[in-house]
Amino acid sequence: MEPRQFGENLGQDYSVEGVSFKNYKKDFTKFSSEFGMHASSNRYTLEKNLPEGTFYWGSDEMSYHNKDYHHQKGIMLMEGYTGILTNIEEYMNFSMLTQAEGLKCGIEHYRRNKQNTSGALVWQLNDCWPGTSWSMVDYYQLPKASWYYAKKFFHPLLLTIEHDAGQDVKVWVVNDHLETYEDMLELKVVSFSGEELFRTTVEVTIPGNASKKVVRFTEEELLGGFSANEAVICLSSLNEKAKRNVYYFRDHKDLVLPESPLVVGMN
Repeated sequence: MEPRQFGENLGQDYSVEGVSFKNYKKDFTKFSSEFGMHASSNRYTLEKNLPEGTFYWGSDEMSYHNKDYHHQKGIMLMEGYTGILTNIEEYMNFSMLTQAEGLKCGIEHYRRNKQNTSGALVWQLNDCWPGTSWSMVDYYQLPKASWYYAKKFFHPLLLTIEHDAGQDVKVWVVNDHLETYEDMLELKVVSFSGEELFRTTVEVTIPGNASKKVVRFTEEELLGGFSANEAVICLSSLNEKAKRNVYYFRDHKDLVLPESPLVVGMN
């Protein structure tokens, strides 16, 4: 839904770009009282509640267990970030990842905008329905990916990056404690093959109950000519006062992820 002034009619852009969670960055509300996006429950919950023979993408039972009335909206949301899904495994994985990254995008934006934005409430934490909904914890109290993300993006000390593809990378620190936060931060850029492309440290002093932009870099400075589709940013506290945060330069559907072989050893 498009931001609007008092008295204006509600406007909607029902397209891949229009439903993108990146539109949260356009919202400078004083208090975001309810927002979110849905995601599938995990395999255990779905298989336990779907009749035999209906556990596949596109089944009527899968549709029935989706609590969003506008099912196509969720598909477009994934299409814009993870790419178009083709099976039930991708649906579970893509929807959970999109929800997690989307809530992270929204919450971190609102928190960077402190004090103008004074709070944000996610709909919803837990669930009374075994299927697809906006919850971060499903009907059987099994956490989705967003629950683990929330432990970072709701932490009182937030290390966060403001960035859009092709634009500067801006590093922010949000301090929700009442006392001053002093720390040494490390920003590191690593290729997917493990090669270190960039590393620097930044000394920060953030007053209590404040948000502050501490440094910015161009993509060229961080990547040094390396492909933006094959690298990741790691932002961390050298004194382990705040949780490490990880950012990709591009959407997941555009990343060139190498195959990762799994080796299991027996002792």
